[in-house]
Amino acid sequence: MDFLSEKNFTAMALIVFSLIFLSFFPHIYASIDEHTFLKNALLLRNGSISEPNPELACRSNIFTAQGYVGGQFVGKSVFLLPFTFFGLDAVMFSGLVIHLINAILFFLILKKLGIDPRFTVLYTFFPVMLWETRTLYSELLVLTAFLAAFYFYIKDSKFSATASGFLFGLAAVVRYDAVVGFAAFAAPLLFRDRKKLFEMLAGFIPVVLLILMFNTLAYSGPLNAGYGSGVSLVSSLANINPVTLLAYLGILLILIPGLLASPLLSSKKNYLPQFILISIAYLWLTSRFTDITAFPLTIDTFLTARLRYLVPLIGLLLIPYSELLDKIFGMLKTGKNILFAASLLVLAIGAVFASSVHANFTDSRFETFSQIRSNVPQDALLIGSSDNCIYSIAANLERTRYMNIVPEYDLGPHGKGISLNERFSGDTYFMDLAYSNRSSNTSQRQNNTNAERKFMQDFIENNSGNLELVFETDRPNSLSIYKWKG
Repeated sequence: MDFLSEKNFTAMALIVFSLIFLSFFPHIYASIDEHTFLKNALLLRNGSISEPNPELACRSNIFTAQGYVGGQFVGKSVFLLPFTFFGLDAVMFSGLVIHLINAILFFLILKKLGIDPRFTVLYTFFPVMLWETRTLYSELLVLTAFLAAFYFYIKDSKFSATASGFLFGLAAVVRYDAVVGFAAFAAPLLFRDRKKLFEMLAGFIPVVLLILMFNTLAYSGPLNAGYGSGVSLVSSLANINPVTLLAYLGILLILIPGLLASPLLSSKKNYLPQFILISIAYLWLTSRFTDITAFPLTIDTFLTARLRYLVPLIGLLLIPYSELLDKIFGMLKTGKNILFAASLLVLAIGAVFASSVHANFTDSRFETFSQIRSNVPQDALLIGSSDNCIYSIAANLERTRYMNIVPEYDLGPHGKGISLNERFSGDTYFMDLAYSNRSSNTSQRQNNTNAERKFMQDFIENNSGNLELVFETDRPNSLSIYKWKG
């Protein structure tokens, strides 16, 4: 059956995935991190990464001589920049672009390694990949650089090692912690192939110098980053969360049966040290920066949102995992063509279900976004709490004035010197928002959010005589908007 040939089957899988994505299109992002990536992309369009106006700088905790700087790494924002010229929907479409590029790279790698490239379907419909495709998070873009770097790493041709080092460097531009990718693949060469190591360094070092230069300009120091001093970050790496580490080991070994162990079973032993090193590095880093118990613990989040930081590792592990599944498929009596056809059908059905669930979530956020933008004039100052500033960028990507009811929560220590009262006028609006899908959430993360929102609720109660209710609803979320009467 010709449509089950390597190229045709993979192309069909990508078309099916794309149609599902477009059918359940995510019209808005839902987190502060995503907001900051987009905001920084809009700033880069004007040739800067800093914002001098605190009313346009929400969640920018660093203050430099140039203004407020957001904490997210710049690489994802650079990628988003061309999409920003076409509005919010184009920005949200960018995730599909990244995903399709990754799938093509995955196909080329499997073909190069002699693994049936039709297992690209495994990457294409893998739950956490599907979820990240529908967001503005940066890890999927790190994986793009990792896959491209690995492709050139295994391609024995002139300048391929230099290209590999350069691409590993680009991964670090997207997320600085992705430097462990280069380290994991370069370290074994110290004993095996020093010529290749030096060639990789020739591609990697210029990118590192570029990062240090950017840090100096944006964060006032070559070793500084949006999350603080590089020195302090490195010194704190020993403080891992053992519960988180054990949880991730369980997910990658049991919930996704054998994924983490697949390099040990691979016939491509030349790359075993690299896979072991990068697995150790990512598990260690993720256990250092994440507390898995701070979030709701459900099976679906274990396979999606909770695996966010491990996306670059999982994407690479799916390569030896595909070889393992290829062997299993070959041992079964059922023909491989039938198995692949059945796999595509089952995975597509799963993708429809997962996409519809996520679409219901983003649609509710988009409806709340529309309610806010319909009741707050474009040039007004909106004051909110917690992560409400995600609604401060209009659908046409015009940034609107916004401040947190507790300024230092969004602007860092410098925000303590800002007096909100001095900014109140007839065009100042206040919003009290609570998400319905989190009403029964008792995680530590939600408790922190509730504590932040309490400041707004107390303000409204204490200033009821100066506030005029202009909008109120409990669908799809509880939202009240007030105008300052003064």
